[in-house]
Amino acid sequence: MSETAAPRVSRQNLIFNIAFLLILLVGAFLRFSGLNWGEYSFMHPDERFLLMVGSAIEPVDSWSEYFDTAISSLNPHNRGYGFYVYGTLPLFLARYVVQAVYGHSGMVEMTDIGRLLSASADLLIVLLVGVIALRLYGKRVALLAAAFSAAAVLQIQQSHYYTMDPFATLFTVLAIYYVVQIATDARPVRLYHPPYRLTEILAHPLFMNSLGFGVALGCAVASKINAAPV
Repeated sequence: MSETAAPRVSRQNLIFNIAFLLILLVGAFLRFSGLNWGEYSFMHPDERFLLMVGSAIEPVDSWSEYFDTAISSLNPHNRGYGFYVYGTLPLFLARYVVQAVYGHSGMVEMTDIGRLLSASADLLIVLLVGVIALRLYGKRVALLAAAFSAAAVLQIQQSHYYTMDPFATLFTVLAIYYVVQIATDARPVRLYHPPYRLTEILAHPLFMNSLGFGVALGCAVASKINAAPV
């Protein structure tokens, strides 16, 4: 690369980074503005139900209690909500953050933390959309993709509710990100034959991305079961 080409590339990278950051800032503004809409009137039925469940469950004292569903204080079925059909990962996450911030739970506390987490999850979706597009199509498409995602009305709307959708979408897009990483990995892959050794599996170039895909997909399903078809 010539000396004149190097500064040009560096300048293009700087412009891209600034533009991408500005898109994320606009996306953050659109998502974190007005999170207290409704003034705790709990008008969204799904959100209201999740807030009620989140106010009823309590953190467990040990892993053994967590996995003992018959007695777990995190199990909605043990707290009068036997018809709970939503994902538990976002519910447990919000409940533990509420406990850390307030020391107790309630409808107002769950609303404040839940909506903040929803907005954060949706902003991460914008970031991932841009990163995936950058990997597949380059900088210009990455900026367009991130900008469209940042300004998408449905995403902005959902980010202002504490529901399972932003979390399920985040982990689904994260799983797609790992798929893209695997599909576009240009490193030579050595084929191993059984019996496989653990060291061979861990050293495989695609191991970490494959592991990331599995974890992301599991989190998506734990957020909303209809993410399973991924």
